[in-house]
Amino acid sequence: MPLGHGVRYAARSDGATCTTNAAVSSVPRATRPSTLPTAAKAAALAARIGLNAVISRDRPGFIIEALAYAQYNDAVRMFQDGYASPADIDTAMMLGCGYPRGPLQMLDEIGAANVVSVLDAMHAATGQPEFTPVPLLAEYATAGTRFRTSAEG
Repeated sequence: MPLGHGVRYAARSDGATCTTNAAVSSVPRATRPSTLPTAAKAAALAARIGLNAVISRDRPGFIIEALAYAQYNDAVRMFQDGYASPADIDTAMMLGCGYPRGPLQMLDEIGAANVVSVLDAMHAATGQPEFTPVPLLAEYATAGTRFRTSAEG
């Protein structure tokens, strides 16, 4: 349901959330409806309390989740297709992109079942193919299997 649905002054309504998960630190997000002034006020409030806010239009999944969860899915696809091991995928992303942890390590921290649930919801809402969980991810989620073992780090 769109932000402000059924509200008399929907253009003045705003959504503000603070995202915290195992993969990222807290990131306040102001969701703008049809105009920017209210979202700008929410971002200014975040700045006053020492936070950096991002502003996006209202859609399923936050900016971070829309990018990160598609990337988790791609990392599993690479492993599923035999392109590289989970350790090598994570190492490549840590060394090549400066990530503190690789995508499969982050996926394990969040949990495969949680990742599949988010991907399913985002796919249902957007129809975008990058949010369709790859078969191996769904299999690991059902079995409760991790992509990285404690021996791998």
